[in-house]
Amino acid sequence: MNIQPPFVISVLMSFVAFGVVTKLYLWPWLQTRRRNEALLALVVPHVPLDARTLGAAFFIPTAIVPPLLIAHALVFRLLVGKDAAGP
Repeated sequence: MNIQPPFVISVLMSFVAFGVVTKLYLWPWLQTRRRNEALLALVVPHVPLDARTLGAAFFIPTAIVPPLLIAHALVFRLLVGKDAAGP
């Protein structure tokens, strides 16, 4: 089964949904804030989201090349001190 079409549809639907929410709720609220407050409100929610998206990319075949997987596994082992699947 080709997983690319459902993945692309999922990404497109996310853009549409977030675009509607942004237009109806976020944009009017941002216009009432100072620039620093507005930028902070836009950036902070994406910090954990980036980590989640990077983690999800490991489940998509050919999205991450094997040497990169090995590098991430080594960094994880250094940070955590054990294998993810091990006891």
